[in-house]
Amino acid sequence: PTSSVAGRGGVVALYFSAHWCGPCQNYTPELAKVYKRAKAKGKALEIIFVSSDRDEASFRQYYGTMPWLALPFEDRLRKEALSTTFQVRGIPSLVLLSDACRVIEANARSSAMLPSFFSTLPRAADLMDYGPLPTEPLTLVVRHRGQEYEIECEPEEGWEQLRMQIYSLTEVPEEQQRLFGLGVVRGPL
Repeated sequence: PTSSVAGRGGVVALYFSAHWCGPCQNYTPELAKVYKRAKAKGKALEIIFVSSDRDEASFRQYYGTMPWLALPFEDRLRKEALSTTFQVRGIPSLVLLSDACRVIEANARSSAMLPSFFSTLPRAADLMDYGPLPTEPLTLVVRHRGQEYEIECEPEEGWEQLRMQIYSLTEVPEEQQRLFGLGVVRGPL
């Protein structure tokens, strides 16, 4: 499974390319920009270079320009199996896979260059296992416009209730907050 590369729920892109290929020489730096931007945005994306280079020296030189992983050059049987499995007929070619090795997009070369591509990728933080959810009330400190507010959050109330509490404290005028007992730490309303 690809989950060991991109994490559970992440996306793996197989990048079929070669040093001798003119269109690949133009596409690789653009794909590197996309990859770096995805990483900077905290997206769960990993790219694996699958080389069609003719010799290891060319592979090493070309791979040296890439910020992602690569299938070892000597693993020619796996390269051929991947090319056959994903029906790669020409290069450059980009295949997007889910963490369960299901094809998300067989020909993602163009779509990876679109500004909307980032919105299709999961956030790495959303895929992390933070352990069991809290069962006891939590006290959160919200800082807004130089003021601090403490909000007690009941886990079973959910995110919508927390969102409404934060909105009430940060967006509702103070005089209206007092009417509803919001933002008043103690004392009479």
